[in-house]
Amino acid sequence: SRSAPGVLSQLLSMSCAPDLTLHDMTRRVSEAYVQSPHTGLILHGNLGVGLGTIAQAIGTALNSHPEATVIIKPEDGKNISIDQIRELYHQTRTKRRHHLTIIVDDADTMGVPAQNAFLKLLEEPPENVVFILTTHAPTLLLPTIQSRVAMIEVHPVSEQQSREVILGLGVDDATKTTQLLFLARGNVAHITRLVRDEDEFLRRSEMIKTARQVIQGSSYQRLITLKEAMSDRVQAIDLMRTMGEMIAFGMQRNTSVATARQLHLITMTIEKLETNANVRLQLVSLALSL
Repeated sequence: SRSAPGVLSQLLSMSCAPDLTLHDMTRRVSEAYVQSPHTGLILHGNLGVGLGTIAQAIGTALNSHPEATVIIKPEDGKNISIDQIRELYHQTRTKRRHHLTIIVDDADTMGVPAQNAFLKLLEEPPENVVFILTTHAPTLLLPTIQSRVAMIEVHPVSEQQSREVILGLGVDDATKTTQLLFLARGNVAHITRLVRDEDEFLRRSEMIKTARQVIQGSSYQRLITLKEAMSDRVQAIDLMRTMGEMIAFGMQRNTSVATARQLHLITMTIEKLETNANVRLQLVSLALSL
């Protein structure tokens, strides 16, 4: 059954869950979809933006009937198999009065055979069944799948909305709030994860501290600070990305030739590290050039 006007907004406004906060544009487009649901929908956006949570909210808005949502996830956290997709044929054969929402989480992990099997479901859609696919990489889905579904980009929320989410999660410390705003960049699920996982928050906070020391220190101080990362390519790339994000974040308020040059050097270093250039040589070169 089709939802009453504004039901998604009502659902979200009644929810006490901070991770159901939506960017205004995402809310409007999602509400329009709920009013006239297509057989298939792709939700896509940044890592940490909360695609799974939003997919479930849309499913509930379409029909709050118990057991009206089925969630398919990658097996062993790796990929969605063709057998999982074939099982959907059995689950969708029965005629139903209410909408059944099937959420395919991380849909881009389907291999080509699984995607082709899923395509057959879209080509002959079961009555009152809606498929919602979530992906951070929509281009990995077959063009034939993309052409048969609606697509909604889930945008990061505003800074004010982020502050409200952080406060709703019980954080009222100004310093921690500022750190969370920088780390999550409006991606609500990322905010929630960092607040609830103190170890991950501390790890990311330490990374920010190290990145600031490299950016602001002398050449000698940079070399000392970068020493630990010189033996670990993944750590080095993570640190370089954090530095780049910090500089780009600062450039939103004040851009200078010096900061633009720093960002260029860091970007070039990341590119070289990702193509297996010598980690130690790249970091030493950067320390002497910043």
